[in-house]
Amino acid sequence: MIGMRDLKTGEPFSGFIKTDVPVRIHDLSYDHFTDTVYASLGSGLMEYHILDPDGWKTIGKIRRPPNSFGVFCDRDIEDVIWVADQENRRILEIGANGKQRGAINLGIKPRGVAKAGDYFWITEACEPGENGKLHRVNLQGDIVDTFGLSALNHNAGGLSIDSAGHLWMGGGKGTSLYKLDISKVDGEVEPPAPAEDSATTLLRTIKATLESTCRAIDALLN
Repeated sequence: MIGMRDLKTGEPFSGFIKTDVPVRIHDLSYDHFTDTVYASLGSGLMEYHILDPDGWKTIGKIRRPPNSFGVFCDRDIEDVIWVADQENRRILEIGANGKQRGAINLGIKPRGVAKAGDYFWITEACEPGENGKLHRVNLQGDIVDTFGLSALNHNAGGLSIDSAGHLWMGGGKGTSLYKLDISKVDGEVEPPAPAEDSATTLLRTIKATLESTCRAIDALLN
């Protein structure tokens, strides 16, 4: 079953969407090119079920890569699905037939994945007690922004982008569903230059002083 909530109040509706999926669902993603919904299943069932939203019946199945969690159907490119491969610290690109086409390596364990323009949004799989993290990642896999979450969101999960460009994030088990405005998050931030240690700073000062002294001596002699 799929639970429903009011988008303004967050209150759950009285009913559920009944599906024929046999186990709990980790994540969902809507493919507007085919008007279908991809469901990432839990309980060790390594499959994506492809659901028809008119009746919510399974009309197809494809293999789910091992240790994957989040799934996101690309909004701009047809027949492209992005998968968060948590164990291997990467994002996978697969087709609608389930075959892997490529991989983008990360330095973190991704849990949820979404793509907006030229950037991915990734929730990191953190340990209990750790603060959760939401990352913005470029197409090469480099983290360009990190946003801290609370410790309650250490297992923040699925991500989605709505038609207005808002990012929706599942905060994790027993927490909230978050609507995030990412429209003002743009560009890449150059990392700060590494700080010099005290010895390097001292040597730089001595060098500058010697150079200044040598110039003064040359001026006196000439």
